[in-house]
Amino acid sequence: TGPLVFDIELYSIEKQPKPPAELTEPPKDAEFTPSGLGFRKIKPGTGKVNPQLESNVTALYNGWSSNGDLVLSTSFGAQDTFLVREVPIEGLKEALQLMVEGETRRFWIPGKLGFGATAEESRGLPPGLLVFDLRLMTINS
Repeated sequence: TGPLVFDIELYSIEKQPKPPAELTEPPKDAEFTPSGLGFRKIKPGTGKVNPQLESNVTALYNGWSSNGDLVLSTSFGAQDTFLVREVPIEGLKEALQLMVEGETRRFWIPGKLGFGATAEESRGLPPGLLVFDLRLMTINS
């Protein structure tokens, strides 16, 4: 029942990834899938196959809401190895299946493929457009 004493050591300060400029709408040169998912290739990959829903993959990503808030990032503890079918954002499931190993793309995920188009649909999560920078490192199985 006495005082608690903590020794705290700061190892490093991690800066939040800078959001891209195009947060409110995809740029004019973006490509689109039939579902409305927008994308731009940033770096080509070396792989030859695309992951499927049942694939286990390792990926690095940063995702922002349209106001620039970082909503999901492997730089800040989000899981980097997972089954594609377990991704909670439909637009990210679709995005991963378009890529090959080593490839980096930027994706513009409309609300209907994200957390929801409106605040009511998103249940407290950021509504509307999400922007993700995604690098598919490996397809593990």
